[in-house]
Amino acid sequence: MWFYPTVIGLLIVTSNPSTARMQSQLPQPTDPVTVDLCALRADPAGWNGKRIKVEGFVQQTFEQFTIAAECRRATPAARVWLTYGGRVPSGTIYCCPGESDTAERPTPLTIDGIVLPLVRDETFERFRKALTRKRPALAHAVLVGTFFVGENADVSGAEWGGFGHMGCCSLLVIERVQEFSLRKVPLKAP
Repeated sequence: MWFYPTVIGLLIVTSNPSTARMQSQLPQPTDPVTVDLCALRADPAGWNGKRIKVEGFVQQTFEQFTIAAECRRATPAARVWLTYGGRVPSGTIYCCPGESDTAERPTPLTIDGIVLPLVRDETFERFRKALTRKRPALAHAVLVGTFFVGENADVSGAEWGGFGHMGCCSLLVIERVQEFSLRKVPLKAP
């Protein structure tokens, strides 16, 4: 009997049209912030731990799973390494603690106490398959994920790293592949 009036009270509050309208105007804390990749590279520390949406060129090869963009001006050496959230490792082979294993993780990826999910829809599966074919591909992609700047590797604060091959980069944990298109990457001459 104690719960019955409480449930009715909740129904009345949540069904109030003005309350619903007010709630829909407030930004949700989990909504990603769209950020230009060049702006991210110019101020990586300002985006640490934030859920973002970025657009750029993704390549996954031996010792590389990164996103890049052509920036008008030179930016600090803030390279962005990628990995997948959830239980899916990238399978990228590289030096140091990495994800060369293709077996699923036993639990979802967690960094700094943040559990990082992954939307495993058809777009994600096509993206992953396209990047891991024998012939390399370059994907122009829009990705949603959480960004981790890493550690400051330079006194001037210009270089960040700790993730990826030889600790080269900051990290974007992919939560969702929103869209992508492919370009073939020419094979390098020996």
